Amino acid sequence: MTAPRATEHRPLWLAMELAGMNAPGTPRDAIAAEILAIRDWLDEVFADEIPAQLYNLLTAQSLEAEQAEPPAAAAKPASLKLTADQQAAIEGILEDIRKPGATPVLCGYAGTGKTVTTAALVSRLADLGKRVVVATPTHKARSQVERALDNCGAHGFEAVTVARLLGLKQVRDRDTGKETFRPDPGGKNMLNKEDEWDDDEKRMVKIRRIDVVIVDETSMLNSELYDLLLRELEGRPVVFVGDDRQLLPVGEDQVCRAFTEGASLYRLTDVLRHDGAILNLATATRLMPVGRARFAAAEGGGSRVVAYRSREQWGASLLDMAASNEAMSDPDFCRALAHTNKAVDEMNLRIHQRRYGVNAPQFVEGMTCVTVDAIPDPIGTGLLLNSTMDVLIEEAVRGPHRFTDYGDLLTDEPWDTWELTVTGDFYGSRTFRVIAKEHEQRWKESLKDIAEQAKAASGQERSDLWSRYFSRKDCVGKLQPATALTIHKSQGSTFRHVFLHWSIDGWGSAPTAQQNQLAYVGITRAAESLHVVGDR
Repeated sequence: MTAPRATEHRPLWLAMELAGMNAPGTPRDAIAAEILAIRDWLDEVFADEIPAQLYNLLTAQSLEAEQAEPPAAAAKPASLKLTADQQAAIEGILEDIRKPGATPVLCGYAGTGKTVTTAALVSRLADLGKRVVVATPTHKARSQVERALDNCGAHGFEAVTVARLLGLKQVRDRDTGKETFRPDPGGKNMLNKEDEWDDDEKRMVKIRRIDVVIVDETSMLNSELYDLLLRELEGRPVVFVGDDRQLLPVGEDQVCRAFTEGASLYRLTDVLRHDGAILNLATATRLMPVGRARFAAAEGGGSRVVAYRSREQWGASLLDMAASNEAMSDPDFCRALAHTNKAVDEMNLRIHQRRYGVNAPQFVEGMTCVTVDAIPDPIGTGLLLNSTMDVLIEEAVRGPHRFTDYGDLLTDEPWDTWELTVTGDFYGSRTFRVIAKEHEQRWKESLKDIAEQAKAASGQERSDLWSRYFSRKDCVGKLQPATALTIHKSQGSTFRHVFLHWSIDGWGSAPTAQQNQLAYVGITRAAESLHVVGDR
């Protein structure tokens, strides 16, 4: 079958919106006018010789924008209505951060109004003349948090990742092979930055010092980032916001220490909406020490729980929705979530085959993927893409390739690779290579061989081997389809429709605390509908 083009899946108005070219909630007719302005500008620049196909395409895209459903964020509340507990939390935090080194914590479960409270706090701080930065552990969480705060009417804040805030730079030890991240002393650390380049004035200008940092999605913050943040703040206040019933940071056996070491803990416990089917299920699960609440069909409060009689029915419905036009054009329309990587891989494969055909290639132009890990720039200038970022495949070319600059000999068997060009929530495009799945195991073994040689060597030879290992590792990136994710990687995100895989229940008969956390996090990722296999 013919590979669908990107334009068939994502209309221009949506691409502009996702790229941050317009503020959340910008009216669709305003975006339509922008598209026409681009068309007319091109027509003028090229002296009325703009290709008719491009002219007509932009005209059609403008019309499509006008006819699109109005954005949910178009109408913002003039003011936020806070409960007594929410108001008390804000006043307490404002009092706390007057003290040097304050680390108050705002902790709230799903439905307790944590986002509304945070938005009100951000706006109060901005009104007091403070420079406020909201930081999150991941790029996906940053985008979601920024949109949520904006929808609640928050103003006067910047949203960044914790890595961006600290200007983290990868440091590699060529004696041990260990990789760590440390704040960049070269000026990219926002907490220590004093000036920056001004494009309008064509010179370096002084910038305001950050007064208050708010870390959202604190439950995802690992110990290393937590310690680095406190050290780099140098006594400036930081407010930690999160839900301590979410999953533990990856690779750790306890909740982020902010929840236990915070100077003050303001816990929102009152669930403010009791008519939402998804929220009711999440609350019932949260109140249980182990296991999860019963999965049964329910509807109310603008959301619903769809309970299928069998795994086969659940799977068929997933494939139908994942192959819909809405899901193909908006990656956040529908996601499948599972506990294990194996289940994620199986679902991604089935959805890929349903969308593009049983014999479809691994990458198809127009498909949305997610970065498995950060993708370095092979020439050593930093990162091309961060981990867990959604990207759209614009071009995909498969062919053999030898990495002769990174250890391959001309006599070696070439690698089966993909050269991909992608776009996403960043300026321009990125191009890099990916090892085809048929050669992934062989590639892993080649890296492992170099690492083993480095461990056995000493002196300069050891350093050279580790350098070769790192440069070879940086040659390629790794992507997977974005249609299914592990629940760990879904934290900090919200999707309109979620299909929750039964792997959250494990394979034992007794309920567990892990099952409880997985279910709670998975349930709370859904905004409109949650699809599960019902309990009998």
